Amino acid sequence: MRIALKIISLVLVLAACSTKKSQIQTVVHLNSRIEGDQFIDSLISNGTDSLIAYYSGCSDCSRNFNRQYAIYWYSEGHWNLRKFTSKARYQTLKDYEPPMAYLMANRKSIADSSLNSSNYVLSAYAFELIRIQFASQSIEYRIKDYERLGNEEHPKVQLIDQMRSALQKIPSESWKSGME
Repeated sequence: MRIALKIISLVLVLAACSTKKSQIQTVVHLNSRIEGDQFIDSLISNGTDSLIAYYSGCSDCSRNFNRQYAIYWYSEGHWNLRKFTSKARYQTLKDYEPPMAYLMANRKSIADSSLNSSNYVLSAYAFELIRIQFASQSIEYRIKDYERLGNEEHPKVQLIDQMRSALQKIPSESWKSGME
């Protein structure tokens, strides 16, 4: 009798557990690089000819590294900004301008110059990427974290620093998750 009672109790517990809804929430990891590149391609195909994008990534890093892609584009007389991260797509912000004065003053050296080479190579590293489109000119470059050493004053490094600084000045409450 005791064994039968234990078996019935076990069956009831198992039945109750199997009918309870799961409390587990899945976390979606977005590929911000793909999302951002697709967004840039759609802007260009819709006639946008002035944009500057900043991507902060990592090669051979964990999935938990929050990769950010911020895209500025000029449309209808003002600058727009959209951000993609590994965790969310953000709505467009208006009237936040990239560091255009620096970019225009240094555009030729940014396009034509190279960084001093480092004496070593790492297999896992953080990097930052800049993608610029103005009318018929396209500029794209990537700087690995260890390549910054000895190149701190280089115009390409300075532009990345100014882009990162401009993005950090935007109040976090301005960013709203979700697409329009």
